[in-house]
Amino acid sequence: MNDLLELALDAHGGLERWSKFSKVSVEMSLGGVAWSVFGHPDNPIAKTTYEAQLRAQQVVYYTFREQGQTALMTPGSVQLLYFISYAVSTYLTIPFLFISPGFVTQEIEPWEEAGEVWRRLKVIFPDSWAYHSREQIYYFDQNGLLKRNDYQVDIIRGNGTAHYVFDYREFQGIKLPVRRHVYGRDENRQYVKDPMRIDVRFNKVQFN
Repeated sequence: MNDLLELALDAHGGLERWSKFSKVSVEMSLGGVAWSVFGHPDNPIAKTTYEAQLRAQQVVYYTFREQGQTALMTPGSVQLLYFISYAVSTYLTIPFLFISPGFVTQEIEPWEEAGEVWRRLKVIFPDSWAYHSREQIYYFDQNGLLKRNDYQVDIIRGNGTAHYVFDYREFQGIKLPVRRHVYGRDENRQYVKDPMRIDVRFNKVQFN
């Protein structure tokens, strides 16, 4: 394990505390223009309760389209919720996810943004894991907290995505950003402000 990943794990609550939990539930809201692009302008999960296993990609939504209706996602299934399910599952487990079997991490050259120098971790996901793209880059501040994530969604063409996280809060000793803004980026890895593709808000988080 490289020292940047160790720093990030400690900054987000530490492995000892993380090992006490097996699943997480979160009340969340989702906005942005991406849903129309995906062919669902009505956004069936604008507000929902999401429950996921921490060490396997299994997700349940309580309220899908209408009250009392649920939806289930597991790897390999093809359905409307596949994209957002594996995405949020990853958001709630970074950086602890990266010590799972099959993940490969490497610290690469730093990045300057917003008057700060962010350390960058290149992560290669295993083939068995559902993901946006197999290789992604994560940006951490000097304290080890995640600031940004770059990836190229496999099903979308272009220069890729710049995904920012902020508004950190602590839930049972685990630190999570409860706001996420997803933008496109240009050929120089600078984010393109308009339009905001996705706006994610975690309103309540419970680890069990």
